[in-house]
Order: sequence, then C-alpha cells, then structure tokens
Amino acid sequence: MSDLAAMQRFIRSYENLGARSRSALEVRIGNSEQPYKVQLLGVMNLRAPSLIITAPMTVSKQLLAVQRGTRMNCSWDGPGYRCDFIGTVSNLVFEPAPIVYLGELHAIKQSRPRTYSRAVVSMPAAVRVPRLMPVLVTDLSVGGAMVAANEVFRLTVGQRIEMSLRVKLLGREYTLSIPCNVTQLPGAIDAAHPQVEFMSIKFLELDEQTQLVLNGFVNGRLAEEVDLLSRTLVALTAS
Repeated sequence: MSDLAAMQRFIRSYENLGARSRSALEVRIGNSEQPYKVQLLGVMNLRAPSLIITAPMTVSKQLLAVQRGTRMNCSWDGPGYRCDFIGTVSNLVFEPAPIVYLGELHAIKQSRPRTYSRAVVSMPAAVRVPRLMPVLVTDLSVGGAMVAANEVFRLTVGQRIEMSLRVKLLGREYTLSIPCNVTQLPGAIDAAHPQVEFMSIKFLELDEQTQLVLNGFVNGRLAEEVDLLSRTLVALTAS
C-alpha cells in the first residue's frame, strides 16, 4: 500500500469520532500485559455500578476467552486525566452482540493530570518543518495537540515548528498559525495503521484571538463527547 493510500485509509477511520470518543476503555485480562480496546455501552446500578462493555477481541476480530469471575485491569484516558481501575466479569451475553458486564469496580486511581483537557478531533492541518507537511490532528487542547502524518518525522524533541489549522466556531471559519515545540515523537503507535507516524506538540505564544477560538472549539467538542464513564468514576472516587 502506498504512503498516500495508507494516509487516506487512516483519515477515513479517524473521521468516526464516535468510535474514538471517551467511551473507549483499554482492558488487560488477568495478569496479562496485552491491552485490548473496548467500548462502554452503559452503566447499571449507579450505587454499585457495573459497566456494560463490548467483549474484548483480537485485531482479527476473534473473541477472547473470558468468563464470569475473570478480572480485568482497566484504563480510561479521559480528557483531563488518566484513570485506572479493576473490575470483575459478572455476566456475559452473546446475542444480539457479544457484551460483558463488569462489576466490583475498585482500586480506582487518577493519574497524569493534564494542564489542559484534550478533545478528540479529526482535522486536516499542516506543519512547517521547515517545508509544509500535511498532517491530521487527532486530539486538540488549548495547550497542544497530537498530529499524524504518513511519513517519518525528521524532527527532534524540543524543536520549534509552526502549525496551520482551520477551525470553525459559531458559523465562522478561522485560520490559525500556531508556533509550537515538539514534545514527543511516539512514532507508529496505532497498530491498525503502521505506516502513520504520530507527533505530540505544545503551543507557544498564542495571541488573544487564537486562545479564544481554541477555547471555544475545544470546549464545544468536549461537551459533545460521552461523559457517562467520567461521572461514574468520579462518583465512585468520592464515595
């Protein structure tokens, strides 16, 4: 597959913001260190909650062998922090689709607090490195972003670059030119798209209009994202 075709496939898959919403969990079964992505479908009994999640599967869509009593170590990457907790499989249902009921939630820990909350997005942009390189912004905050491209970033952590981004807010389109620093170069971190490289950047020296536009856009996106799991875990932490 050509680099261009790989990037086009990546962009199409990342356009589905619902599939990448904050309803996604990462689970590890028993003592395994292998993570699997599942989706939160609902919550039962808020006083002693059980999470209803999609059954964990391999990349080839094969169901993993889990049964009642199986322990799962879970991680949720929220907009403002990461939350880790443990749950136990209380029930399994296979019709009309395989789902798992996860109860006995405990050992809840919040970690890695972020200065700015991040919103899940899929936005074409360009970075100057110094030539213009097309990228896709996959998450965005008023302090920085994660971007992806179909070629290796020949950059170093701490390098200064510039990103150009179009943002639509309240029916008006703004073109933002944002100076940035490269903070991380995690590389090809999405196993489904091994030809796509990721880069984390921090925004520098934002003018007042850029700050206001980014604040309005990011807060609007966060309001649209699923917050059911957030409210459940916050309630459990406080209890």
